[in-house]
Amino acid sequence: MRVYQFRHVSSSELNKMHRGGKDVQWEKYPPRGTMPRIACPCPFILAVAMALQHYIEAAQGYLELGMVDEALAELERVPEAERLHEDVEQLRVYILMRARRWDEAIAVCLALRAERPELTLSYIHGAFCLHELGRTTEAMRLLQEGPASLLREPIYYYNLGCYHAVLGNPEEAQSCLRTSFNMDDKFREIARYDPDLEGVIENL
Repeated sequence: MRVYQFRHVSSSELNKMHRGGKDVQWEKYPPRGTMPRIACPCPFILAVAMALQHYIEAAQGYLELGMVDEALAELERVPEAERLHEDVEQLRVYILMRARRWDEAIAVCLALRAERPELTLSYIHGAFCLHELGRTTEAMRLLQEGPASLLREPIYYYNLGCYHAVLGNPEEAQSCLRTSFNMDDKFREIARYDPDLEGVIENL
């Protein structure tokens, strides 16, 4: 299942996502109607899966309308046994980030890493939240401690580049950004609008 990821931006530009820095609507996670249908001969298990899907899609709908409290409330309706489901926790992170409730989002990412340490999302978003709180050194350390699969993601290098730039390491920032651009050229356009990269992007 595709996971939508935040690129690193300042909090004032949190809705500028992977499209050349242009304002776009908050992207859905996952796209509504694409939650996998679970084929199962057991009616009880099937009913649980359908109920979980209902809560997730309802929360998505509220999030699209900017109603973050209602979206979180919908996730609280998920049965306790299913609240730690990967899809529920990932969506909770997105909602909390939308509300700029960074500390709470960090806590959810921490729980995700404990349950599923191979998931890159909890490292990328956890680091993003740390940076938004001014804890950029911790953000960089968290990314660097992540799974090897992060090295296949251009956003990993892009965010590292941003963190290096903020911490006053322009050469390291440029090296990371070049890697990101080579992996996905759309990050080159995104970088033009990122205030963290002022004084760095001009030399790339």
